[in-house]
Amino acid sequence: MFILNRKILCKIIKDNLLSKGDLVQAHKMGTSSDWSGAAIGAGVGSGSAYYSARQQGIDPWTGAKENSLGIGRGQDQVDSFSRDMNIETIKKNSFGKEWPDSDLKAYLSKDLVNPEAIKFQKDFISTAINEGKYIYQLRNPTLKDTVLFII
Repeated sequence: MFILNRKILCKIIKDNLLSKGDLVQAHKMGTSSDWSGAAIGAGVGSGSAYYSARQQGIDPWTGAKENSLGIGRGQDQVDSFSRDMNIETIKKNSFGKEWPDSDLKAYLSKDLVNPEAIKFQKDFISTAINEGKYIYQLRNPTLKDTVLFII
């Protein structure tokens, strides 16, 4: 094993690197290469992340799994989130169990939930689970019980 002591190392640096090299030029070369390294790293990283997401059935732009469904309170907001995430909802889905807009009201009055709507939602969720859907519970971030999670 070859070990340099401090005196020899300082002599090598002084005699070879400092007296014969242009430190400004060396610095410029070093900093110019970091930009190309960053560009190459960003390109390779982005490409591999995109490929990996596609291999796992994930939309690389939204992060949502393919075959996903969004549910939550405030259907207009759920529809908006779901459009952005490119996922299905109770109003628009591939298994044909869509909410009958005019026939079924979610509430009978301000604080009284329609039992038929609850039954429809229960059946809908059961069908979604049986179909192997990934279910996202979507809530408005302005509400105090804000949460976004996957069931």
